Amino acid sequence: MNWQSIRNELDRWHDTGMTAFFWWRDDDAIAYTKPLRRLLACAHEHRVAVGLAVIPAYVSEEMCSHLDGTPFVDVLQHGYAHKNWASVGAKKAEFPEDRDDALALADIRRGWQALEQNLRRPIVPIFVPPWNRFAAKHANALLRTGLRGISQFGPVANDQTGAALPTINTHLDIIDWRADRGFAGEERMLTLLLDALTSRRAQGPGAASGWFPGNHHEPIGLLTHHLVHDDSCWLFIESLLALIHTHPGAKWARVGTEVME
Repeated sequence: MNWQSIRNELDRWHDTGMTAFFWWRDDDAIAYTKPLRRLLACAHEHRVAVGLAVIPAYVSEEMCSHLDGTPFVDVLQHGYAHKNWASVGAKKAEFPEDRDDALALADIRRGWQALEQNLRRPIVPIFVPPWNRFAAKHANALLRTGLRGISQFGPVANDQTGAALPTINTHLDIIDWRADRGFAGEERMLTLLLDALTSRRAQGPGAASGWFPGNHHEPIGLLTHHLVHDDSCWLFIESLLALIHTHPGAKWARVGTEVME
């Protein structure tokens, strides 16, 4: 598996008059670190908007001041404190099934208010739960805060909150969390990417997405975590951004707004 295989598949999209849509989400932003500066520079260089999931409880004034002047970034709320409230032995989650709904609502509201108070730019009203887990019972609480959707990981069809909340998920996580928390590997990522492209092309045009006007399939979401990237992670990101930006069969989309030219 190599990059030419992806180019060939995108050629097929273009030949059939279809466009493959992508979007980019990066998690765990709290401070204006060197990795975050590199992420924002990469987005600017390739003219791709990154949905930056910011942890409200720890957001720094320095980061907010820089984000206010950065065009290729959309701020999303990443939970509240990225704190695990799951029961012992359960998978980590800040908003698990057994957490009190009123307490969950209070934290979500606190997080939104913290971002509004610190940022002088609109915040995209999409909630990104830590660890990509959010119990469906909290969906109404989320909507009561003014947030309008949720972003997790995996196909929307497999998302238990999908029926209650508009959902825009990610699908390509470049980190191997179960091993050394390094790059998941080029061959593995390209295989997943090719599978996502071929399955969507086989489905043909479908219903437009409310988050990406004009979209005709569930966008392929790239998921990154700038704080733990190694050199291989950055190389893959830059290669993917460059390919999609230049190929006529693919477009980067900006969550909730327009397709980026």
